[in-house]
Amino acid sequence: GWGTTFGHSFRIGGASYYLAQKVNPEIIRIAGRWRSMAYETYIRAFEQTAS
Repeated sequence: GWGTTFGHSFRIGGASYYLAQKVNPEIIRIAGRWRSMAYETYIRAFEQTAS
């Protein structure tokens, strides 16, 4: 099966996609169901890669 890795990668990919579309990071956090600020790690990584 795909296991949890697939779901995790999908959330990261989705966060990256919506950030590139200029969606408010707080909306990304809510949509990704992150309860903590951990999503910021993925957003920062994407911003560094994209620039």
